[in-house]
Amino acid sequence: MRRNQQWMMWGAIGGGLGLLALLLWLTLPRPENTAPSTLEPAATLPIEGLIVSLAFSPDGHTLAVAAGNPKAKGSLTLWHIPEMQLSQTLAAEHDNTVWSVAFSPDGQTLAAGNQSNRIQLWHVQDGELLASWSQPTNPSDPKSVAKGVRAVAFSPDGQYLASAGVDTVWLWDVADGRLLLTLPNREPEVTFSPDGQRLATRSQEGQIDLWSVADGQVVTTIADPDPGLCPLAFSPDGQLIASCQRKGGINLIHLPDGEVAAALEGHPGGTTRVAFKPDGAMLASSGVDDQTGSGEVVQPVSAPRLWGLDTGQSVQRFKTSTGFIRGLAFSPDGQWLASGGTDAVVYLWAIE
Repeated sequence: MRRNQQWMMWGAIGGGLGLLALLLWLTLPRPENTAPSTLEPAATLPIEGLIVSLAFSPDGHTLAVAAGNPKAKGSLTLWHIPEMQLSQTLAAEHDNTVWSVAFSPDGQTLAAGNQSNRIQLWHVQDGELLASWSQPTNPSDPKSVAKGVRAVAFSPDGQYLASAGVDTVWLWDVADGRLLLTLPNREPEVTFSPDGQRLATRSQEGQIDLWSVADGQVVTTIADPDPGLCPLAFSPDGQLIASCQRKGGINLIHLPDGEVAAALEGHPGGTTRVAFKPDGAMLASSGVDDQTGSGEVVQPVSAPRLWGLDTGQSVQRFKTSTGFIRGLAFSPDGQWLASGGTDAVVYLWAIE
Protein backbone atom coordinates (compact mmCIF):
# COMPACT_ATOMS: atom_id res chain seq x y z
CA MET A 1 0.00 0.00 0.00
CA ARG A 2 1.23 3.48 -0.73
CA ARG A 3 1.80 5.62 2.30
CA ASN A 4 0.80 9.24 2.11
CA GLN A 5 2.42 11.83 4.35
CA GLN A 6 0.52 14.83 5.47
CA TRP A 7 2.70 17.90 5.07
CA MET A 8 1.94 21.14 6.90
CA MET A 9 2.42 24.49 5.30
CA TRP A 10 4.87 26.58 7.19
CA GLY A 11 4.83 30.29 6.89
CA ALA A 12 7.21 33.05 7.99
CA ILE A 13 9.44 31.15 10.35
CA GLY A 14 12.11 33.53 11.47
CA GLY A 15 15.21 33.26 13.59
CA GLY A 16 17.05 30.30 15.04
CA LEU A 17 14.12 29.19 17.18
CA GLY A 18 11.88 28.88 14.16
CA LEU A 19 14.51 26.91 12.24
CA LEU A 20 15.03 24.55 15.19
CA ALA A 21 11.29 23.97 15.47
CA LEU A 22 11.12 23.17 11.78
CA LEU A 23 13.96 20.65 12.00
CA LEU A 24 12.38 18.93 15.00
CA TRP A 25 9.01 18.72 13.23
CA LEU A 26 10.59 17.13 10.16
CA THR A 27 12.04 14.29 12.30
CA LEU A 28 8.71 13.37 13.89
CA PRO A 29 6.83 10.29 12.52
CA ARG A 30 3.97 11.22 10.23
CA PRO A 31 0.47 9.78 10.61
CA GLU A 32 -0.31 7.22 7.92
CA ASN A 33 -3.37 7.36 5.72
CA THR A 34 -4.65 3.79 6.07
CA ALA A 35 -7.60 4.17 3.70
CA PRO A 36 -6.95 2.01 0.62
CA SER A 37 -6.42 3.91 -2.61
CA THR A 38 -8.87 3.53 -5.49
CA LEU A 39 -7.57 1.25 -8.25
CA GLU A 40 -8.25 2.01 -11.90
CA PRO A 41 -8.76 -0.93 -14.29
CA ALA A 42 -5.67 -1.98 -16.22
CA ALA A 43 -7.81 -2.98 -19.21
CA THR A 44 -11.44 -3.19 -20.32
CA LEU A 45 -12.99 -5.72 -22.69
CA PRO A 46 -16.28 -4.83 -24.47
CA ILE A 47 -18.76 -7.72 -24.44
CA GLU A 48 -21.99 -8.33 -26.35
CA GLY A 49 -24.60 -8.92 -23.70
CA LEU A 50 -24.83 -8.80 -19.92
CA ILE A 51 -21.91 -10.63 -18.32
CA VAL A 52 -22.95 -13.57 -16.14
CA SER A 53 -19.87 -15.72 -15.60
CA LEU A 54 -16.08 -15.48 -15.96
CA ALA A 55 -13.34 -18.12 -15.81
CA PHE A 56 -9.57 -18.07 -16.30
CA SER A 57 -7.79 -20.96 -17.96
CA PRO A 58 -5.32 -22.85 -15.71
CA ASP A 59 -2.34 -21.18 -17.40
CA GLY A 60 -3.95 -17.75 -16.97
CA HIS A 61 -3.60 -16.86 -20.66
CA THR A 62 -7.29 -17.13 -21.57
CA LEU A 63 -10.41 -15.61 -20.05
CA ALA A 64 -13.79 -17.14 -20.89
CA VAL A 65 -16.75 -14.76 -20.77
CA ALA A 66 -20.36 -15.96 -20.66
CA ALA A 67 -22.95 -13.31 -21.45
CA GLY A 68 -26.55 -12.90 -22.46
CA ASN A 69 -29.25 -10.51 -23.45
CA PRO A 70 -33.00 -10.97 -22.92
CA LYS A 71 -33.69 -9.74 -26.47
CA ALA A 72 -30.81 -11.35 -28.37
CA LYS A 73 -28.62 -14.45 -28.49
CA GLY A 74 -26.05 -14.88 -25.80
CA SER A 75 -22.31 -14.93 -26.37
CA LEU A 76 -19.43 -17.15 -25.29
CA THR A 77 -16.05 -15.62 -26.00
CA LEU A 78 -12.40 -16.39 -25.25
CA TRP A 79 -9.93 -13.55 -24.71
CA HIS A 80 -6.14 -13.75 -24.87
CA ILE A 81 -5.14 -11.92 -21.71
CA PRO A 82 -1.48 -11.08 -22.45
CA GLU A 83 -2.65 -9.11 -25.50
CA MET A 84 -6.16 -8.23 -24.21
CA GLN A 85 -7.57 -9.39 -27.55
CA LEU A 86 -10.58 -11.51 -28.55
CA SER A 87 -9.25 -14.90 -29.66
CA GLN A 88 -12.41 -16.97 -30.26
CA THR A 89 -16.17 -16.68 -30.37
CA LEU A 90 -17.95 -19.96 -29.66
CA ALA A 91 -21.48 -19.96 -31.09
CA ALA A 92 -23.95 -22.84 -30.97
CA GLU A 93 -27.41 -22.96 -29.42
CA HIS A 94 -26.76 -19.87 -27.33
CA ASP A 95 -30.37 -18.82 -26.83
CA ASN A 96 -30.58 -15.59 -24.84
CA THR A 97 -28.06 -16.29 -22.08
CA VAL A 98 -24.95 -18.34 -21.43
CA TRP A 99 -25.21 -18.72 -17.67
CA SER A 100 -21.95 -20.37 -16.68
CA VAL A 101 -18.45 -21.38 -17.80
CA ALA A 102 -15.62 -23.46 -16.33
CA PHE A 103 -12.27 -24.72 -17.62
CA SER A 104 -11.15 -28.30 -17.15
CA PRO A 105 -8.03 -28.65 -14.95
CA ASP A 106 -5.83 -29.35 -17.99
CA GLY A 107 -7.19 -26.26 -19.76
CA GLN A 108 -8.14 -28.17 -22.91
CA THR A 109 -11.92 -28.20 -22.40
CA LEU A 110 -14.41 -25.47 -21.62
CA ALA A 111 -17.78 -26.35 -20.10
CA ALA A 112 -20.67 -23.96 -20.67
CA GLY A 113 -24.28 -24.00 -19.56
CA ASN A 114 -27.01 -21.98 -21.24
CA GLN A 115 -30.58 -20.91 -20.80
CA SER A 116 -31.91 -23.59 -23.13
CA ASN A 117 -30.83 -26.17 -20.54
CA ARG A 118 -27.84 -27.46 -22.52
CA ILE A 119 -24.44 -28.38 -21.13
CA GLN A 120 -21.72 -28.07 -23.76
CA LEU A 121 -18.08 -29.11 -23.79
CA TRP A 122 -15.78 -27.20 -26.14
CA HIS A 123 -12.24 -27.91 -27.27
CA VAL A 124 -10.41 -24.72 -26.36
CA GLN A 125 -7.67 -24.83 -28.97
CA ASP A 126 -9.88 -25.02 -32.08
CA GLY A 127 -13.37 -24.20 -30.77
CA GLU A 128 -14.82 -27.60 -31.70
CA LEU A 129 -17.99 -28.66 -29.87
CA LEU A 130 -17.03 -31.98 -28.25
CA ALA A 131 -20.25 -32.92 -26.48
CA SER A 132 -23.67 -31.54 -25.63
CA TRP A 133 -26.46 -32.84 -23.44
CA SER A 134 -29.46 -31.53 -21.51
CA GLN A 135 -30.07 -31.31 -17.81
CA PRO A 136 -33.14 -33.30 -16.71
CA THR A 137 -36.32 -31.28 -16.60
CA ASN A 138 -38.89 -31.17 -13.84
CA PRO A 139 -42.15 -32.75 -15.11
CA SER A 140 -44.17 -30.67 -12.65
CA ASP A 141 -42.63 -27.44 -13.94
CA PRO A 142 -43.02 -26.96 -17.72
CA LYS A 143 -40.79 -23.89 -17.56
CA SER A 144 -37.85 -25.74 -16.01
CA VAL A 145 -36.04 -25.94 -19.36
CA ALA A 146 -36.06 -22.17 -19.76
CA LYS A 147 -34.45 -21.73 -16.34
CA GLY A 148 -31.30 -23.25 -17.76
CA VAL A 149 -27.90 -24.37 -16.52
CA ARG A 150 -27.04 -21.77 -13.89
CA ALA A 151 -23.64 -23.13 -12.80
CA VAL A 152 -21.00 -25.62 -13.94
CA ALA A 153 -17.83 -26.80 -12.17
CA PHE A 154 -15.15 -29.38 -12.97
CA SER A 155 -13.71 -31.58 -10.24
CA PRO A 156 -9.97 -30.93 -9.71
CA ASP A 157 -9.08 -34.23 -11.39
CA GLY A 158 -11.29 -33.45 -14.39
CA GLN A 159 -13.32 -36.67 -14.12
CA TYR A 160 -16.57 -35.08 -13.03
CA LEU A 161 -18.68 -32.09 -13.97
CA ALA A 162 -21.27 -30.66 -11.61
CA SER A 163 -24.13 -28.56 -12.96
CA ALA A 164 -26.92 -26.66 -11.27
CA GLY A 165 -30.41 -25.77 -12.40
CA VAL A 166 -32.71 -23.44 -10.55
CA ASP A 167 -33.51 -26.02 -7.85
CA THR A 168 -31.35 -29.13 -8.45
CA VAL A 169 -27.66 -30.05 -8.68
CA TRP A 170 -26.38 -32.92 -10.85
CA LEU A 171 -23.04 -34.73 -11.02
CA TRP A 172 -21.90 -36.07 -14.40
CA ASP A 173 -19.14 -38.32 -15.71
CA VAL A 174 -17.19 -36.14 -18.15
CA ALA A 175 -16.04 -39.03 -20.32
CA ASP A 176 -19.52 -40.10 -21.44
CA GLY A 177 -21.98 -37.54 -20.01
CA ARG A 178 -23.47 -40.18 -17.72
CA LEU A 179 -25.55 -38.87 -14.81
CA LEU A 180 -24.08 -40.05 -11.50
CA LEU A 181 -25.88 -38.11 -8.79
CA THR A 182 -28.99 -35.95 -8.40
CA LEU A 183 -29.34 -33.53 -5.48
CA PRO A 184 -32.80 -31.91 -5.30
CA ASN A 185 -33.89 -28.84 -3.35
CA ARG A 186 -30.61 -27.02 -4.06
CA GLU A 187 -29.80 -23.40 -4.83
CA PRO A 188 -28.39 -22.78 -8.37
CA GLU A 189 -24.73 -22.97 -7.34
CA VAL A 190 -22.09 -25.67 -6.90
CA THR A 191 -18.40 -25.88 -6.06
CA PHE A 192 -15.82 -28.62 -5.47
CA SER A 193 -13.36 -28.64 -2.58
CA PRO A 194 -9.72 -28.18 -3.66
CA ASP A 195 -8.95 -31.87 -3.01
CA GLY A 196 -11.95 -32.92 -5.13
CA GLN A 197 -13.41 -35.14 -2.43
CA ARG A 198 -16.35 -32.92 -1.50
CA LEU A 199 -19.06 -31.08 -3.38
CA ALA A 200 -20.58 -28.04 -1.65
CA THR A 201 -24.21 -27.09 -2.23
CA ARG A 202 -26.76 -25.01 -0.40
CA SER A 203 -30.33 -26.08 0.23
CA GLN A 204 -33.21 -23.76 -0.55
CA GLU A 205 -33.59 -23.33 3.21
CA GLY A 206 -30.02 -21.98 3.37
CA GLN A 207 -28.26 -24.99 4.87
CA ILE A 208 -24.78 -25.77 3.46
CA ASP A 209 -24.13 -29.45 2.72
CA LEU A 210 -20.81 -31.05 1.84
CA TRP A 211 -21.25 -34.26 -0.15
CA SER A 212 -18.79 -37.07 -0.65
CA VAL A 213 -18.06 -37.31 -4.38
CA ALA A 214 -17.17 -40.99 -3.96
CA ASP A 215 -20.54 -42.19 -2.60
CA GLY A 216 -22.93 -39.23 -2.77
CA GLN A 217 -23.44 -39.06 1.00
CA VAL A 218 -23.57 -35.90 3.11
CA VAL A 219 -20.42 -35.68 5.24
CA THR A 220 -20.92 -32.21 6.78
CA THR A 221 -23.98 -30.04 7.36
CA ILE A 222 -23.64 -26.37 8.27
CA ALA A 223 -26.46 -24.11 9.42
CA ASP A 224 -25.67 -20.85 7.62
CA PRO A 225 -27.30 -17.87 9.35
CA ASP A 226 -29.34 -15.54 7.14
CA PRO A 227 -27.83 -16.74 3.82
CA GLY A 228 -27.73 -14.52 0.76
CA LEU A 229 -27.75 -15.40 -2.94
CA CYS A 230 -24.00 -15.32 -3.55
CA PRO A 231 -22.42 -18.64 -4.68
CA LEU A 232 -20.19 -20.40 -2.16
CA ALA A 233 -16.39 -20.46 -2.52
CA PHE A 234 -13.73 -22.70 -0.96
CA SER A 235 -10.41 -21.28 0.22
CA PRO A 236 -7.39 -22.77 -1.60
CA ASP A 237 -6.48 -24.94 1.41
CA GLY A 238 -10.06 -26.18 1.78
CA GLN A 239 -10.29 -24.99 5.39
CA LEU A 240 -12.81 -22.18 4.82
CA ILE A 241 -16.01 -21.57 2.88
CA ALA A 242 -17.02 -18.02 2.07
CA SER A 243 -20.79 -17.48 2.27
CA CYS A 244 -22.69 -14.26 1.60
CA GLN A 245 -25.37 -13.08 3.97
CA ARG A 246 -28.70 -11.53 3.11
CA LYS A 247 -27.71 -8.03 4.24
CA GLY A 248 -24.44 -8.07 2.31
CA GLY A 249 -21.98 -9.38 4.89
CA ILE A 250 -19.64 -12.30 4.20
CA ASN A 251 -19.06 -15.15 6.63
CA LEU A 252 -15.87 -17.19 6.53
CA ILE A 253 -16.92 -20.58 7.84
CA HIS A 254 -14.30 -22.93 9.23
CA LEU A 255 -14.38 -26.57 8.17
CA PRO A 256 -15.30 -29.12 9.27
CA ASP A 257 -16.81 -27.68 12.48
CA GLY A 258 -18.95 -25.06 10.70
CA GLU A 259 -17.97 -22.24 13.05
CA VAL A 260 -17.84 -18.68 11.71
CA ALA A 261 -14.12 -17.87 11.74
CA ALA A 262 -14.60 -14.27 10.60
CA ALA A 263 -17.40 -11.96 9.49
CA LEU A 264 -16.54 -9.40 6.82
CA GLU A 265 -18.50 -6.20 6.34
CA GLY A 266 -19.30 -6.97 2.69
CA HIS A 267 -21.40 -4.68 0.52
CA PRO A 268 -24.34 -2.75 2.05
CA GLY A 269 -26.56 -3.20 -1.00
CA GLY A 270 -25.87 -6.93 -1.26
CA THR A 271 -22.87 -9.09 -2.15
CA THR A 272 -23.08 -10.87 -5.50
CA ARG A 273 -19.82 -12.86 -5.86
CA VAL A 274 -16.79 -13.95 -3.83
CA ALA A 275 -13.45 -15.44 -4.91
CA PHE A 276 -10.35 -16.38 -2.93
CA LYS A 277 -6.95 -15.23 -4.15
CA PRO A 278 -5.02 -18.37 -5.17
CA ASP A 279 -2.42 -17.87 -2.42
CA GLY A 280 -5.21 -17.73 0.18
CA ALA A 281 -4.13 -14.36 1.58
CA MET A 282 -7.11 -12.34 0.38
CA LEU A 283 -10.75 -12.61 -0.62
CA ALA A 284 -12.29 -10.63 -3.45
CA SER A 285 -15.96 -9.75 -3.35
CA SER A 286 -18.36 -7.82 -5.54
CA GLY A 287 -21.63 -6.18 -4.70
CA VAL A 288 -23.69 -3.03 -4.55
CA ASP A 289 -22.27 -0.18 -2.49
CA ASP A 290 -24.47 2.72 -3.57
CA GLN A 291 -27.00 3.85 -6.15
CA THR A 292 -27.30 6.65 -8.65
CA GLY A 293 -30.32 8.41 -10.12
CA SER A 294 -33.74 8.94 -8.59
CA GLY A 295 -37.37 7.94 -8.97
CA GLU A 296 -37.87 5.18 -11.52
CA VAL A 297 -34.39 5.69 -12.98
CA VAL A 298 -32.18 4.27 -10.25
CA GLN A 299 -29.08 2.21 -10.98
CA PRO A 300 -26.85 0.33 -8.56
CA VAL A 301 -23.23 1.41 -8.16
CA SER A 302 -20.91 -1.56 -7.77
CA ALA A 303 -17.22 -2.35 -7.39
CA PRO A 304 -15.07 -5.26 -6.28
CA ARG A 305 -13.24 -5.17 -2.96
CA LEU A 306 -10.24 -7.00 -1.60
CA TRP A 307 -10.22 -8.21 2.00
CA GLY A 308 -7.18 -9.19 4.02
CA LEU A 309 -7.94 -12.52 5.66
CA ASP A 310 -5.48 -11.86 8.47
CA THR A 311 -7.31 -8.69 9.54
CA GLY A 312 -10.80 -9.00 8.02
CA GLN A 313 -10.42 -5.45 6.72
CA SER A 314 -10.81 -4.03 3.22
CA VAL A 315 -7.32 -3.55 1.74
CA GLN A 316 -8.17 -2.35 -1.78
CA ARG A 317 -10.92 -0.25 -3.31
CA PHE A 318 -11.73 -0.35 -7.01
CA LYS A 319 -13.23 2.19 -9.35
CA THR A 320 -17.01 1.89 -9.31
CA SER A 321 -19.34 1.25 -12.25
CA THR A 322 -23.10 1.15 -12.66
CA GLY A 323 -24.97 -2.14 -12.71
CA PHE A 324 -24.66 -5.50 -10.96
CA ILE A 325 -21.44 -7.53 -11.02
CA ARG A 326 -22.13 -11.19 -11.82
CA GLY A 327 -18.70 -12.39 -12.91
CA LEU A 328 -15.65 -12.37 -10.62
CA ALA A 329 -12.47 -14.44 -11.05
CA PHE A 330 -8.79 -14.42 -10.11
CA SER A 331 -6.13 -15.53 -12.54
CA PRO A 332 -4.27 -18.64 -11.28
CA ASP A 333 -1.17 -16.59 -10.43
CA GLY A 334 -3.26 -14.02 -8.55
CA GLN A 335 -1.94 -11.11 -10.63
CA TRP A 336 -5.30 -10.34 -12.29
CA LEU A 337 -8.82 -9.96 -10.99
CA ALA A 338 -11.55 -9.92 -13.63
CA SER A 339 -15.02 -8.55 -12.97
CA GLY A 340 -18.03 -7.94 -15.19
CA GLY A 341 -21.74 -7.44 -15.05
CA THR A 342 -24.72 -5.68 -16.49
CA ASP A 343 -22.73 -2.82 -18.03
CA ALA A 344 -21.37 -5.31 -20.65
CA VAL A 345 -17.71 -4.62 -19.88
CA VAL A 346 -15.08 -6.91 -18.36
CA TYR A 347 -12.70 -5.00 -16.11
CA LEU A 348 -9.21 -6.39 -15.56
CA TRP A 349 -7.49 -5.21 -12.38
CA ALA A 350 -3.76 -5.64 -11.78
CA ILE A 351 -3.28 -7.03 -8.26
CA GLU A 352 -0.01 -6.45 -6.44
